[in-house]
Amino acid sequence: MKRLGAIALLVACQPSLGCFVGVDESVLDRPDGHPDSPTTTEGGEGGRGDADAPRELGDDVVSPDILAHGEAGPTVCSGHKWKSSPSGVTVSLFDVWGSSASDIWAVGTAGVIVHFDGGKWSKVTPAPTIKTLYGVMGRSPDDVWAVGSEVILHFDGAKWSASGVAVDETLYGVWVDQSGEAWAVGQEGAAYHHDGSSWKPRKPSTTDNLKAVWGSGPQAVWAGGEDGVLLRHNGTLWSSVSSSFSEEVADIRGLAQNAVWGIEGCDDKPRKCDGEVLRYNGSSWNQLYQTPGGERLRAVWPFDKSHLVIAGDACCDMSSCSCGRVRRYLMGKWTTETLPALTSQPLRALWASSPCDIWAVGDKGAIFHYGP
Repeated sequence: MKRLGAIALLVACQPSLGCFVGVDESVLDRPDGHPDSPTTTEGGEGGRGDADAPRELGDDVVSPDILAHGEAGPTVCSGHKWKSSPSGVTVSLFDVWGSSASDIWAVGTAGVIVHFDGGKWSKVTPAPTIKTLYGVMGRSPDDVWAVGSEVILHFDGAKWSASGVAVDETLYGVWVDQSGEAWAVGQEGAAYHHDGSSWKPRKPSTTDNLKAVWGSGPQAVWAGGEDGVLLRHNGTLWSSVSSSFSEEVADIRGLAQNAVWGIEGCDDKPRKCDGEVLRYNGSSWNQLYQTPGGERLRAVWPFDKSHLVIAGDACCDMSSCSCGRVRRYLMGKWTTETLPALTSQPLRALWASSPCDIWAVGDKGAIFHYGP
């Protein structure tokens, strides 16, 4: 393997999680891993100038499993691999979130909520609702929100309960700030804001279903959904943002105001999908990756500007287009993760506590864990 150029590697090791590699972002502000790449493109908002075209850097990269260090090199996340993690349920799980590696929630069909305590998953009984839950997120072990079909639930550290707010729409996504503010978005442009004490409707001027919401703070909240609709809230108003998203914005995640990623899924069969990963650099959305076809992207999770994972479903053979798939982007190179055999269920959401502790959830109670 060739040696890297002028990119500083930071290696961190934790006894329970192994070692993983990071990148010194003082020399890196580009998702393709080149500090000398320009940061602007022709075409303005959402442009796809040559500098931001998807790239693979060939041999001058480090794979997700090898460090450019030593003859063979120590492995990143030594001994880690994807494994099935029994959820104890058979319904679809639509979202997953945790406050730590030993406190993780997943939600799904018919009000199913399962919790991981660091050792195993257990189902919450009795269920606080029979309505399907599509989103879950919190800011601490005792402040977690879940949203779904005409419902908003809250976990206070002891029990789940209804929030008390009247919701007439299906809500597909929720984002919670460390300040306690939160947003939930959903059907026909529905948007609800929690100011730290109560939920209130704050609908933008769209009737498209909103599927995803994420913010770097209360003054920079993104929401996206069907037909490529992309909105931003500045703390006062929602406004429409131009981008190259043309189909469903299935997920939005970020690290900072100038480092946000969006996943474009599709409303068609996976065989006809050509999903994209776009990154917002503080001024425009630019394409980072486009699937080779036959994949529906559903989730993204970034670790730093040069390292992220995406998940969804793909055509694994001529008869099935529902096989879960995870891809990893590391320092300019995309690789397909090796999932357990018979991963025949679509994957719908990702959550990670570190690059060495990643969770993916999907249909029929499927949960997969990347770990030791």
